[in-house]
Amino acid sequence: MIYYVAMAYNAGNFGQSDYIYLMKMKNGKIAGCSAEFEVCTYDIDIACSSDRYSEARWFGWGDDGNEAAEIEELTNLGLLDVIEGYKLDISLGGDVIALHNRPAT
Repeated sequence: MIYYVAMAYNAGNFGQSDYIYLMKMKNGKIAGCSAEFEVCTYDIDIACSSDRYSEARWFGWGDDGNEAAEIEELTNLGLLDVIEGYKLDISLGGDVIALHNRPAT
């Protein structure tokens, strides 16, 4: 499984940046979810903006039934500019792989 990630400037308003996994939620919307802080936002582009990150609205992450967002979904939402890369699992730590190294699906 490929999990695309972006960098939120202030994940969950906890005063720390964090990678957010771009997930398709059970309601069909794409959210950025912080595994470290267990919070998500639908305001992905805002959370990743150095000027507007404080405007992002966050909610608790219930990960049951959510799945990794596909690159086509992220492209359609105009989120390619915020993607830092991807990971092969949802875990704390570990390296983010550059997007140009994405394996064929």
